[in-house]
Amino acid sequence: MLIDLTEQKYMAYFSVVGYKFGTWVPMPEIKRISVFSNSYIRINTPNGISPTFSGKVRDYVVQISSYDMEPLFSFTYSNKRKAIKQAEKLASKTNSELNIHIAG
Repeated sequence: MLIDLTEQKYMAYFSVVGYKFGTWVPMPEIKRISVFSNSYIRINTPNGISPTFSGKVRDYVVQISSYDMEPLFSFTYSNKRKAIKQAEKLASKTNSELNIHIAG
């Protein structure tokens, strides 16, 4: 997804050989940017080729909500600092409330 904050629009796209195809859509007003973590167990099914690692995984989700607090978009990051940095950037550029719900 591409977001253009200066023009207040976004584009969900697909890419073929480096060319992005999609349509720009006006972005609804943003009220809140939230960051939270999500933990789960990831298990790779044995297939005879790939290693079969398993273990606990923690992802960090940046969620963008509108004035009616309905989630508009969410982006998942594997790096906590990167998720918080992007959320702070979005909140400052959209003059939105920033909520970080990550323990530790």
